[in-house]
Amino acid sequence: MDMANIKTKLEEGETIFFCRQGTIMKGLRVAGRIILTNKRFIWEKAGALNVAAFGVLSLAGKDYLSLPFSDIVSVTDYKLSFIEGTGAGIKFLLKTGEELKFQINGKDPKKARQDFMQNFGFLRG
Repeated sequence: MDMANIKTKLEEGETIFFCRQGTIMKGLRVAGRIILTNKRFIWEKAGALNVAAFGVLSLAGKDYLSLPFSDIVSVTDYKLSFIEGTGAGIKFLLKTGEELKFQINGKDPKKARQDFMQNFGFLRG
């Protein structure tokens, strides 16, 4: 797990089950970390990486997202197009009707997506 430099303060009794590099696919694509705990899904921006990869405009994007399991209706995988890179996609449907898409990056993203989905299913149980 890529837990170095996590900025999010965990709540008492909260444990990390999954942590990988990931990109939020909303508006400007902004790189960061995808984190799954026993209580919520977290995405946080990794600033220096964004400036190097996407330029200064990426700094204007969303920098943090925390979703308790109660806000999430479902999580499914989705296929990324060739243009969107070599990552593996996950899509969240929220109670509000909003869809959020993320790309899992790094080594063997499809295996990482499978691990995420298994952990999410277990935790949501």
